[in-house]
Amino acid sequence: MSTLNLDPTYLDGVFTELGAMDILLDDDPLPFGPKRLNGKIAESRRMLSRCEAVFVQSSQYLSQFKRDLRKESLELDLCKKHLLANDPIVRAERSVSDRDAAATMQLRVRVNEVNRLEQLVADMEDLLAVIKAKRADLRDIQGRLRDQIRLCQNEIGLGDRWGSQVPGARPLDHSVPSSADVKEVDDLIANLGKDETHLPVGETPEDEVDEEADREALVQGVQAPAEPELAKAAPEPLPQPVLVEIQVAPTPPSATPVEPSTSEIVVLGRPPLSDNVLAAGLTALAVVALPPPLEPSAPPPSVRPPAPPMTDDDDHEEDDDASGLFPEDEDPEEAPPLPAILRGTSSQAEVDKFLGSAEEPVPLKGGQRRKQEEADSLDIEDILSHF
Repeated sequence: MSTLNLDPTYLDGVFTELGAMDILLDDDPLPFGPKRLNGKIAESRRMLSRCEAVFVQSSQYLSQFKRDLRKESLELDLCKKHLLANDPIVRAERSVSDRDAAATMQLRVRVNEVNRLEQLVADMEDLLAVIKAKRADLRDIQGRLRDQIRLCQNEIGLGDRWGSQVPGARPLDHSVPSSADVKEVDDLIANLGKDETHLPVGETPEDEVDEEADREALVQGVQAPAEPELAKAAPEPLPQPVLVEIQVAPTPPSATPVEPSTSEIVVLGRPPLSDNVLAAGLTALAVVALPPPLEPSAPPPSVRPPAPPMTDDDDHEEDDDASGLFPEDEDPEEAPPLPAILRGTSSQAEVDKFLGSAEEPVPLKGGQRRKQEEADSLDIEDILSHF
């Protein structure tokens, strides 16, 4: 009888260990640097070595179980044949099947041992199949890592470079607040809820009213341009405009207009407004400056008499009185000096030659000459029609 036995937890432990042998490849290993890629290569080699060790150990167990199974099967066959040939109880049975059954019942211990060894052999064969599959998977991962190394070298050849990003670091998401900020806000709200605020009931002191008014004025000054302070007194009513009637006397023809002085100009408008009205935002149209009383014999020089009507006679004669409307140009006492004439660069002979040369007329074609003659005849007829 074989003394080799297998722990029932051995198979479960091996299956669990094989399931944990897995390596996740990065989509882009270049930002993490070559160390991370090197670590994955070393980890895959370590897993593959462990898988090979488990495979060797399981193969050793399987070979021992198969050897014991063959030994027990041989002993069972010899014992059974011995009973069928020499045991009187077994030989007393009538049929062959009855004799076989009687011999098997006498050798049931050996039959159970053979059955146990067969079960162990089947389990170890299944375990070796799983180990082979995991070994092939780890070798495929090693091949993928070699492909990533080659692709990274191609990227570096195109101008990229290795990065230094921390492996496993979660990318920052600014749209989601961190738990620390939320905790601080919750603590602040809790502290504010515990404190009690007592507000005064009744009239507000004058100091607080002034502070609130200053604060509102400051806010309004920032939002809009400052406006003049309004007086406490009520605005005065706007006075009615003052009209001044001016009598205009006809000016003799020989009169010469004189430039009026600034003090004699009459401006129609409204009297000056008080400061309160100006402060209220009302715009005054003009300030009235009333001149001294006018003498009837001297009309204001700023007003001109109306011009006499024009008459359209056949002889196109103008009225003699109309000559006094506008003053005659007076000769200045001293003539202005003439500008200095710069000396020319041409000689006197060149000047005489230029003045003596006559401009030759440009020859005209038949159609252009006819048009020029018709234009000249029309000008002559138009001139003669006025005489």
